[in-house]
Amino acid sequence: MGDQGPYQAALNGKESVVLEVLKSQPDLLNQQLDKGMYTGYTLLHCAAAKGHISLANTLLNRGASTTPVNPKGKTAADLAEKGGHVALASLLRSRATRPP
Repeated sequence: MGDQGPYQAALNGKESVVLEVLKSQPDLLNQQLDKGMYTGYTLLHCAAAKGHISLANTLLNRGASTTPVNPKGKTAADLAEKGGHVALASLLRSRATRPP
């Protein structure tokens, strides 16, 4: 996935932009960015890293997975915690996707 637009929108907490893109490209929900500074990030990683709890919750409600890891092995919950977003990290861990 080369288009960083929706990922940048998620980093900036622009929920309406992210949701508009997901309408036409629902496969982006759990797709990891394949280039740039945020390689390996999903939309949920982006929202979590910057503490955008409302956007993260919306993505979770749409089926975003909490299990993908970035190249450093970090989940969205790990990034939220690292950024000091304790409530968001807790939410993500409570909604952790469990393997079948």
